Amino acid sequence: MVDSTVRRSCLSGWLKSHSPESYSSPLKLQKFLFLYESFSRVYSGSSDFSHLRGYRIGPVFSDIWTDYFYNRDELDKRVEEAYLLYGGQIDEAIAVMSDIIVKGVSDRELISITVGMNIWKSGESLIKKGYPALLDPSCFDEGDIKTVEMLNDTYGRFVNANVNRASDSTSDLSGVSAPAHPVQVAYAS
Repeated sequence: MVDSTVRRSCLSGWLKSHSPESYSSPLKLQKFLFLYESFSRVYSGSSDFSHLRGYRIGPVFSDIWTDYFYNRDELDKRVEEAYLLYGGQIDEAIAVMSDIIVKGVSDRELISITVGMNIWKSGESLIKKGYPALLDPSCFDEGDIKTVEMLNDTYGRFVNANVNRASDSTSDLSGVSAPAHPVQVAYAS
């Protein structure tokens, strides 16, 4: 039985569909999900940090982590189904931004970015003793917002090029407007 939330299943399905090599890496999958929720918290005001635990490698969504290692075949089916059913609810610009970051930096850098955030530091004392820590979403603070804004400033220009390339393909994105946050995405009309 798969325990991952529908939201995380859908996001994982997006990653599996758009970046199968990142989906194949449990670390990159976790960082993608965490970055997506972090960008969502800052730029859309909605995020889901439920089941978020702190480990030495950074924040980990325990529901996806468990399913990934113990129910992989079922998880693969569920993420594909969830993406087909609910993929339209994903903020494409945030997903693309998160994917660009996980593909563009090393695993070590991804870990460094996420363990530098205060939401992870809220459980640091337990984590350093070798225990997983339940991370408190209320600890996502101004410092974490600045980290997300810095990532947006650094990688945002790549989102424009990536989405423009995607819109030049056979998909019809006419009538789709850019999201109302600083990640600027230009859609072809």
